[in-house]
Amino acid sequence: MSSPPTQIHDKIPLITSFLLPLLTTHKTKFATTTTKPPTPFFLGISGPQGSGKTSLSAHLSHHLTTTHNLTVLTLSIDDLYLPYSTLTALSAQNPTNPFLRNRGNPGTHDIPLGAQLFENIDGVSSRVGFGEGSDGDIVHIPSYDKSRHGGKGDRVDPGLWKSERPPWDVVVFEGWCVGFTPLSEEEVEEKWRVSRDSGTGTVGRCELKDLLWLNEMLKGYVALWERFDAFLQLDAEDISYVYDWRKQQEHGLIAEKGMGMTDEQVTAFVDSYMPAYELYLDGLREGLFKNDKTVSNEGRARKHLKIVIGKDRNAVEIVTL
Repeated sequence: MSSPPTQIHDKIPLITSFLLPLLTTHKTKFATTTTKPPTPFFLGISGPQGSGKTSLSAHLSHHLTTTHNLTVLTLSIDDLYLPYSTLTALSAQNPTNPFLRNRGNPGTHDIPLGAQLFENIDGVSSRVGFGEGSDGDIVHIPSYDKSRHGGKGDRVDPGLWKSERPPWDVVVFEGWCVGFTPLSEEEVEEKWRVSRDSGTGTVGRCELKDLLWLNEMLKGYVALWERFDAFLQLDAEDISYVYDWRKQQEHGLIAEKGMGMTDEQVTAFVDSYMPAYELYLDGLREGLFKNDKTVSNEGRARKHLKIVIGKDRNAVEIVTL
């Protein structure tokens, strides 16, 4: 693996100093009990599009493997998108819903598939950890090809999914909306009214019924977040940076492959995600584990690391929640 860019390299020591004590506690817990099977340590990683979360996830995994001798499995919520045929049917059934025009927003992922994937990872890890594993103890990792159907994308045939074999010390699960949690209907309506009446943001431009649909879809995602043992959040100092970050990515794609979206198309693309940022980022910034009744206040303060980044993607603030 090539050396990581400076802005990512600088974050690795911050993350490992946060993560390693939690990993030690996790391993110690299983070493002192025989009633609970060993399971991997699940780390959720969230960050806006273009913030560098996917690259950061890859470099973190590489660092944990090569420097700390840990086995790491890296997953992305992008590989849980619904098949093209399902997404197309949903969009046709809901022609005015802006959140179904493209893949990406809550409601366009196969959450039961994700839950089954997590369950399979825990199951084979437990069997192998107790010496009961066999050569058949592998996990098939879903894959999504974003280039299919003219860029609309489609799920890769299950027969072509990558097979991974335990044990794993750490499972990384990354995505732009990872960690977003639903609001009450009253909270959604209040944010919608404020945005609409003030003329600020994108939430007020949406139909309230579509926002409530989005919020309802997000409820199913919480079951995945509940599996996390720790959480890493890349938080933009200003969420509007996403527009320029995505344009930078697209310019790079055009330079590499000779095709990609225009700046105007990128702006329209990012616009479709902004309502979710405006609805749910404030809650995530308070801490993913803030309502976790199974740990003490001290425990909650050690499980969520928030790295606020500037437009250059360098860290400007570090917070534990």
